[in-house]
Amino acid sequence: MNNFKETVGEILKNPIIAETNKRFMNSVVLDGYIIKQPKFFKHDEKGIESCSFVLFQVNNINGSVDLYSYSCITYIPEIVEYLKSMKNVTMVNAQGILKYSKKLRMYYSHVVKLDDLIELDTPLAQEERS
Repeated sequence: MNNFKETVGEILKNPIIAETNKRFMNSVVLDGYIIKQPKFFKHDEKGIESCSFVLFQVNNINGSVDLYSYSCITYIPEIVEYLKSMKNVTMVNAQGILKYSKKLRMYYSHVVKLDDLIELDTPLAQEERS
C-alpha cells in the first residue's frame, strides 16, 4: 500500500498525465450573481480589453446568510462586451481556469465562457469610494 507522496509520484510518472493539457487540470465552474459593476481595463501595449468582476454566491439558510465571493477576470471580447451592457444584477454560470496571481497573492478564475441564467430587476451596485 502506497502512502500519499508515493501515490502522487506514481500519478506524475503516468504517460497519460504527461500528455494532458495542463489548462484542463484547474478547470472551474461557478454559478453566482454579479452584484457589483464590473471593472474594465484597456491594455494599450496589446490593444486588448479585459474585465474583472466578482461572482457572489448568496445562501439564506434558516435566517443565517452565507456570502461567498470569487474574483474573476476575462479577456474574451464577447464576454467583455456582454458585461459592458449589463445593467441589473444577473445570475450567471461562469466556466474557466483557476489561476494564481503572485502580484495579488490569491487565486482567481480566468473566465472563458459565461452564460446568463436569471436577470433581476435590481440595478448593479456601484463601487463605493472612500
